[in-house]
Amino acid sequence: MRQLYLTTMQAPQVTHHIQLDILRKMLQAPESRYSDLKPKEIESNLFLYHLGQLKKIGLIEKQDKSYVLTRAGKHFADTTTLKTMKVRVQPKIITILCVKRSDGAWLTLRRTHQPFTGHVGFPSGKIHYGERLDEAAVRELREKTGLEHVSLRLRGNVSMRFLDGQETVTHIIGYVFYGEVPVGTETTHAAEYFETLFGNEADLFIEPYIKGNREILEYLKRDEALFFEECEFTSDF
Repeated sequence: MRQLYLTTMQAPQVTHHIQLDILRKMLQAPESRYSDLKPKEIESNLFLYHLGQLKKIGLIEKQDKSYVLTRAGKHFADTTTLKTMKVRVQPKIITILCVKRSDGAWLTLRRTHQPFTGHVGFPSGKIHYGERLDEAAVRELREKTGLEHVSLRLRGNVSMRFLDGQETVTHIIGYVFYGEVPVGTETTHAAEYFETLFGNEADLFIEPYIKGNREILEYLKRDEALFFEECEFTSDF
């Protein structure tokens, strides 16, 4: 289990107040002795159990007579709110692939899964941990459309918040890549959760469609300078 966290950097869920208190104390100390960590009011066996649980999941380790945060423990601290030690919900970071055919058609993707069943938009996908932006764009284009050897160029960055009243339901940071392909290029790539095809620009606005299509197209029509924009939409769910 410890090796899993060190390899994938996935933050475990820590909910017990004794374990959270131990981690909170270790935030401001490179090394902590047992006596530094154990509250007087907690029975020793109970405290040792929770100390052992943190060691078991790979967040702390013992070095000589002191306890220290492991690499995974430091990653956990870096992804939490310091006062509560709860893992923060982060924006979803994706590449958005805007590929235009020389006859004016755009590459589109129709989702066949919740929460956007039937919605049409540009192909997109999450950036993998440790992946370069250009690598993510090429990979997503291949996975979503089957197309390869398309020259993709980063055109800009868009932050999109989807709201239900004042509550943020979804927050997306999208890196927009643009590419062109010649007439005759086709894709009928279909998978379990989506299908892709070339269509007219108007197809991107036939209900239901992914909000942000219109704005991204407008940004692409500007000059060649990189753009950064922020948008807000009413959430569809």
